[in-house]
Amino acid sequence: MLKLSLILCVVVAIQVFGAPATISPNILKSLNSEGTVDVLVTVASPIRQVLSTVKTRSFATRGQRLTYIANALKAHAAATQEPILEFLSKVVPASAEIKTFWITNKIFIKNADAGLIQALAARADVSAITENRKYELIQPVEAKPAKSNIQNELEWGLLLIEVQKVWDAGFNGNGTRVGGLDTGVRHTRESLVNIFAPDYNWFDAVGGLKTPSDPNGHGTHITGTIVGAGGIGVAPGAEWVHCRGMNAGGSGTEAQFLACGEWFACPTLPDGSEPNCEKAPVVVSNSWGYYGGGKDFMDDVIETWVAGNIVPVFGNGNEGPTCGFLRSPADSGVALVAVGAITIDEEISYFSSFGPSYLGQIKPNIAAPGSEVRSASSSADDAYATYSGTSMAAPHVAGVVSLLVSSNPDYTYEEITKRLYSGATHTIPSTGRNCGGISEETYPNNHVGHGRLSASASVLG
Repeated sequence: MLKLSLILCVVVAIQVFGAPATISPNILKSLNSEGTVDVLVTVASPIRQVLSTVKTRSFATRGQRLTYIANALKAHAAATQEPILEFLSKVVPASAEIKTFWITNKIFIKNADAGLIQALAARADVSAITENRKYELIQPVEAKPAKSNIQNELEWGLLLIEVQKVWDAGFNGNGTRVGGLDTGVRHTRESLVNIFAPDYNWFDAVGGLKTPSDPNGHGTHITGTIVGAGGIGVAPGAEWVHCRGMNAGGSGTEAQFLACGEWFACPTLPDGSEPNCEKAPVVVSNSWGYYGGGKDFMDDVIETWVAGNIVPVFGNGNEGPTCGFLRSPADSGVALVAVGAITIDEEISYFSSFGPSYLGQIKPNIAAPGSEVRSASSSADDAYATYSGTSMAAPHVAGVVSLLVSSNPDYTYEEITKRLYSGATHTIPSTGRNCGGISEETYPNNHVGHGRLSASASVLG
């Protein structure tokens, strides 16, 4: 009875006192069933104004730009979160798990009860309280073992997008770091061990492991497609880094994804110490999302990456061919690269999600090889596997981003995406669906975006 009264008080406090904070309906459900709930408290001081100052400044190096962004956001978070943290220090035990995020100006609180949520919702400096929701891997629609050992022959996807021409021109990803936010990586693999970045290379937001591990296998596979040696990776001259944001079952919480988002913006050592923003990757490949779309929780992270010229690449989802059924964050309204999948015959993969987004935007932005892609497996150091999904298409695009920056380290996010899209080929046959009322004979459209990825046209054109 007491628990129900406290829950009702949360609702009444908002209605009577006009508290500015909105509370996710899921919180009330969890309180009713569990008594406590893990929450994220959004501070009523958005980061966009801070990010806008980047546009008015010039920086001698990319590292200086990234360092300025991180320091500005950290200072903003420290100033605006301080009153809330001071309040929390008086009402929750010192042992309570609380984590702050500067990249999105949120505070994570584990096991918050109704009374605490009521008090936070009544504060003018809190704009929203949401549950620490789980988000899922975009599971491959097909996964099977493949021929083992290094073949030294290019996989079909690399042949199709013509990476050899770019490599022959001297651009194989050399001088770049590439990131993956996934389930981890088996770093001792024959195709990956020699291109693992020497430092600031790994962070585990799930279990806190200090050395790389991949209990699922998905993260190893996508990393192989970005950089793997022996004909599986688009940018084998690049160094890879990884943040584990999902567990062995392929799910992660919002707080874990935000932790990875911060790490990519300004990497630390595996224990979270000694941040060095100059070690940030040029691209982050993401093959996960909310089934059903319409969630914007990663928008601040994505906008921060873009401000630092870190390219966010997301798989569009495997919910095709129904129009308008995308994953979030791929369907976000902020700048990112959403990727659809195609087959070896240059046809749209049957599973590839079509746009438009819930905001009416054209999605995906581009399409890349995603059906029956052979890459590294985590089952052994010399094992390989064939997967199908937009999870396999996104890392092809991430690899081409590495090639582009390898060819010109000064490229901005806008210049990179312009070259990706202008180099895309218009060779994918129409399905006749014309999603969103846009003919598939017109580019961009809602089944392959600007067209099929072409490394040679984008980098050398």
